[in-house]
Amino acid sequence: MLLPAGCGRDAGDAPPPLPLNHVLLVVEPETYAAVRESSFLREEFAFVEERMTLADGGESWQGIYLYGAHTYLELFESDPNDRSEGSGLALGVEEPGGLARVASALAPLRDEPPEAIERSRVRDSDAVPWFSWVGLGTDDPGTSFWPWVMEYHPDYLRLWHGDESSDGNGITLAEHRAREYVPSRLLIDIVRVTVALEDEEAEPLVRDLLALGWSERSKPDARVLAGPALELRVEPYEEGRHGLVELGLTVRSGRSAGAAERRLGASTLTFRGDGTATWSFR
Repeated sequence: MLLPAGCGRDAGDAPPPLPLNHVLLVVEPETYAAVRESSFLREEFAFVEERMTLADGGESWQGIYLYGAHTYLELFESDPNDRSEGSGLALGVEEPGGLARVASALAPLRDEPPEAIERSRVRDSDAVPWFSWVGLGTDDPGTSFWPWVMEYHPDYLRLWHGDESSDGNGITLAEHRAREYVPSRLLIDIVRVTVALEDEEAEPLVRDLLALGWSERSKPDARVLAGPALELRVEPYEEGRHGLVELGLTVRSGRSAGAAERRLGASTLTFRGDGTATWSFR
């Protein structure tokens, strides 16, 4: 589906707010195994599941998912013979038709109007409409950091889960997390994402986010962009430090998380004691 470029947009055509939907990260086998085997993560931190996803076009992937109230973390295991890196960030549209307005706002920054890609999820050989997405930043196929904006199909929850009782529009993040989020566990949401990018990746991403209504403030060591309930820190690339490197989390206050710092393979989950935590990745 090709979304037309907009011209002379009025306020009603302005891009919608774009909160974080989820982040994804390819991690070393030892980190993946540590997360999968952690009883603390499963029993105290969040609802955690490992699953295989089948999509249209014969694609499939297996990952571990940790769910908050509106956001989630998706982890994939790298090939031990390849050790390839990769990470991504997905912003979510919560207003019907909002993705078309995103594409319209991005069109003046592109040589061609952005193309929205439709995805389906497969169950029992049936394809269920799932979401559409538009890429952000560079379109270089060689990059290993993938930012995009996605809008769920309004009938996905009904078709996939048989849910006829939703009070929303079928595309909000809270509706999509309602089945997995466990309020009694520590994790609330991802509220800060830190990425280390080369200039050719950082510049088009910052450009796109500013066009979509985000704000920027500069710091000596980072460019800091602010969106709905999310801070994105863009730091310079360094050898061995690329893509998603740290998450800032809100966690349930007034509960002990046991050890203030937990090592999970090559990653470190640190509780600050003030209702926040950081999860740093190598």
